[in-house]
Amino acid sequence: MATPPWKVRLHRDLKDLAKEPLKGIDVVVDEQDMQRMCLVLSPLCGPYQGLKLHLDVKIPAKYPTDPPKVTIQTPVPHPNVIGSWICCDILNHQFFGGYTPGYLLGYVFLQLLSLFSSDNIEQSDGGGNVNLQSYSKMYLGPRGLKPLVERYRCPKCGFNVSFSAVDTAVIKCKEIEKKEDTNLFGVLGLDVDGDEDVLPLEALARPKRKQHGKPALKNVVDMMCERLNVDCRMEIIDKLDDREIMSVKAFDKSVEIYTRLLERRLKCFFLRKTFREKDVVLGIGVNLDSLNKLKPTVVSLDVLSHESFSVYSHNKSLLGVSFQYFLPLALDDEHFKRAKGLMQSSLMNLVHVKTWSPQVVLETLPVMMNLMVLRLVQSCDRHKASFLKSSGSSHQLMKASEFALEGYCLLYHLFSKLVRDDQELANLIQQKVQDFIDNIELRGKNAVPDLGEFLTYLLVTKDVEWQPKDKEKPQVSKMFLGESLTRRVLWCLKDFPHLAYIEPENYPSELRIRQTFQACKTSMKLILFQVNFFNMTRSTEEFDQRYGFPSEAMTKKLMRLMKDVYKARDWDVYFRIFGLEFDSGWKWQLVRLLKKSIESSEKRGYHVLRYTQSELYELRRAVEPTCPPPQGWVNNCGKYPVPQKSFFPGDETLRPPKKGPLFHEELTKDMSMYKARDWESELYELRNWLVLLQKDVLTAVAKLWAVNLQG
Repeated sequence: MATPPWKVRLHRDLKDLAKEPLKGIDVVVDEQDMQRMCLVLSPLCGPYQGLKLHLDVKIPAKYPTDPPKVTIQTPVPHPNVIGSWICCDILNHQFFGGYTPGYLLGYVFLQLLSLFSSDNIEQSDGGGNVNLQSYSKMYLGPRGLKPLVERYRCPKCGFNVSFSAVDTAVIKCKEIEKKEDTNLFGVLGLDVDGDEDVLPLEALARPKRKQHGKPALKNVVDMMCERLNVDCRMEIIDKLDDREIMSVKAFDKSVEIYTRLLERRLKCFFLRKTFREKDVVLGIGVNLDSLNKLKPTVVSLDVLSHESFSVYSHNKSLLGVSFQYFLPLALDDEHFKRAKGLMQSSLMNLVHVKTWSPQVVLETLPVMMNLMVLRLVQSCDRHKASFLKSSGSSHQLMKASEFALEGYCLLYHLFSKLVRDDQELANLIQQKVQDFIDNIELRGKNAVPDLGEFLTYLLVTKDVEWQPKDKEKPQVSKMFLGESLTRRVLWCLKDFPHLAYIEPENYPSELRIRQTFQACKTSMKLILFQVNFFNMTRSTEEFDQRYGFPSEAMTKKLMRLMKDVYKARDWDVYFRIFGLEFDSGWKWQLVRLLKKSIESSEKRGYHVLRYTQSELYELRRAVEPTCPPPQGWVNNCGKYPVPQKSFFPGDETLRPPKKGPLFHEELTKDMSMYKARDWESELYELRNWLVLLQKDVLTAVAKLWAVNLQG
């Protein structure tokens, strides 16, 4: 039978409390009942400074899903204290901002200490801020708080009880400060080896710790640490807590130090188990997105153990977001080997198949990586105004970018590990990439449905360079840009149909450059973000060192690139992100690329051209009079309006013309294509029919008149 989750979690929470004692917080675990403990708070400031407050803590059977139950036995006057009940968000998980299973017991105690250490308390019921100094005086007057607190005595922890009256009294250690504010400090009920035994009260006394925080001494420590090799630094780090490590500047620049700190945080937020432990598999939460064709999407990056998900049925993130599937992470080689079988079954569940094949990977991980980028673009669109105006970035956008980057990197790390481990999968991806390079026909939508997913293939493909220095090698970046532009031609022509007219080779059209950028700006954002992520995550070695997590520098770089994309006013940003270098004649090269993309789009059937060349030129010269005409063009001075024609395949509808140029060419043939869908189109069709009828009647009359004259 599995150990109850509250016992597993409490055991680890108490170990953390012992390892890093919290000032102003003393804990004594009941020797008879591990789920009960005494909590003594010593507020460090505010109206209750100098007092000791006794609280009773009960760990519920559903801990850590449910918060600990805390009551106060020294009921000082406080707007959030009613009798023994304490009103505090951290003790309630029924609303956003309250308790979550990710909060350690020590953090809950810190929040309670803060509640009694503040000068002002904000009331969630609309009562505004309450000044605690005035509040306590109003209820107690001149009597003060101390007599109220001293009434309560607890023989279990020795609160307001002389130590001589308590069995197994605290040892009188010379190094213990004999001051009132140093009572039982940093107490826990488990030893370091993990045996579930309650420590005797002798262990509750914490020796006096000397202060080593003088500026001069800190400089000496920094200087000495800089001279040490990595192995020596790692030995030192293993004996320090996180705060002590971060106080030494010499540790900030070391990748190894960053990795060791990251290791400490790689724990299941529910059971607090680490990935170094035997049989522990850590992963993240995944759902099938009902709004996106049931594609698998990451909903939580809160690291959870498979034991928590499968054995204890915990399927919610720290913020309470539910998920249906568990996806193991790669992390390091040992964890990957341990989790490989579970990875395969998890991925098969996402695509509802029972047999493993390399195709399962391609239908899941690249899709999820691509959706991470899409969600970031959507978040940027929502907060565009705020982050473009300010020098910094909005909090929501910062969180969204961190989530997207971290999720993308973790998925990429898992993807690369699977590819390196499975030669059949590696060969399949290599073939898809090679087909894209060798055959232009295999770059289309049928062969490569999603370019963002294809980019992830390039990340794990060997011997293929995105932008090789050797010009003789395949220029994948240019191929990718060309295909991206080809797929956006339809939407460009929808807004600017006159661009379907292909001007002569010796005419670099500024209009084409400007309006294509305007039409593609929105749709190209996703591609640019995908290329950004691709450029930042091409080194598998660095990700192996960081267990798949991004570096801090990557986050800062992403924020800069996001602003560059949204502030872009010309093609230079696009070229820089794609890694392309155009010479002084870049406009000629760009125009040729844009015209070629239109021809490729029509050839592949992405759009259908229903205009004649004369019609297209009439549309073009109305907005760009200097554009040269097609060969053999006859200027009819525009006698009739050009009807709107759809570029969408399968849509034969003709629509009334917009205000613009006129033409007259084979109008009778065009009339057969009309499909009236509203009264405006019907009137337009009737008008043209009458024009033709009038012309035919006049022609017939003229012929009769000529015959009569000859007669």
